Amino acid sequence: METWVWIAIAAAVALLLVVLLGSVWRGRRRRRRLEQAFGPEYQRTVARTGKRQEAERRLEERKRRHEEIELHELSGPSRARLEEEWRALQARFLDDPEGSARAAESLVARVMEERGYPAAEDREQRAADLSVEHPNAVSAYRRGIALLDGVHESPDGTETLRQSMRSFRTAFEELLDSRVREEALA
Repeated sequence: METWVWIAIAAAVALLLVVLLGSVWRGRRRRRRLEQAFGPEYQRTVARTGKRQEAERRLEERKRRHEEIELHELSGPSRARLEEEWRALQARFLDDPEGSARAAESLVARVMEERGYPAAEDREQRAADLSVEHPNAVSAYRRGIALLDGVHESPDGTETLRQSMRSFRTAFEELLDSRVREEALA
């Protein structure tokens, strides 16, 4: 073969290697960005789908959906009213632990709606919407739901409900705290 053919083959191989390395580098950069943005939700989604690329595609879809949502801070009176509702739930816990925990889940959903998140009957959609901007809140919200759903299988139901309430409180407080949103967007 002539020299120019060898040069052309070497150039093609070199170009192919550059494209391949660039693709790997972009994939790793995307993965790191999503891991940082979603926190534990990233690993949860990967485990649930079983495929990293599928999980990353779903997380990117969540981000696109979230960009269409117009979120806003709560007014002072709204915040005060919601905090009072939370205190009433906690006070009711001794007399009705399960009812209080279920009401706490509903209160978190109402706070989301008042902040501008779309109304969602589906817990999974609510968690997905929350995960984009509040990775800690979504973990707490999911834990609260899991504990609440498993309360009847638990040997100590009241303690399980107490832990569920604590998880919902974490999500509730993060949704009320405007600084969390500002820091996440910075």
